[in-house]
Amino acid sequence: MIARAAALGLLLVVAALLETVVFAEIAVAGYVPAVVVLTVVGVALADGPEPGGIYGFVAGLLMDLLGGGLVGLSALVMLTTGFAVGAARPYLTGPPLGIHVVVGGLAAASATLAYGVLLFLLEPAEITWSALGQGSAITGLYSAAVAPFAVRATIMLARSVEGQTVGSSS
Repeated sequence: MIARAAALGLLLVVAALLETVVFAEIAVAGYVPAVVVLTVVGVALADGPEPGGIYGFVAGLLMDLLGGGLVGLSALVMLTTGFAVGAARPYLTGPPLGIHVVVGGLAAASATLAYGVLLFLLEPAEITWSALGQGSAITGLYSAAVAPFAVRATIMLARSVEGQTVGSSS
């Protein structure tokens, strides 16, 4: 359990660095792929809704602390994203690559949109609807392009370390 938590924690730190440092240099129209959300998708697809939600909460909290915005907003969005993807897992059929691309892109776009809507409700002057729509679309498409790598790597890591899920108590 400790080795798995450490491995997923290291993955989370690497994903956050990729998103905030590396991809910031190759942003498309100012938007970067949601690499951290893609790792949440990977854990949710590998382990299900509860572990996906737990990992999503931790991932969102890290991004909130790194971003300097409202603490808890990303945590709420990623918790919901991880739980929803994990709950949808039994109903996803098709080739894994296609599932990773579609679910990763939709999850990134949805998380961006949800974060923007919540931010608008809390601080209306901070965001416009056109920017939110554009940001969600670009982030979703860019994330879909990165998803085959990020989601697959996360699933492989989640399944290889100790064989236990994030939320297991043993």
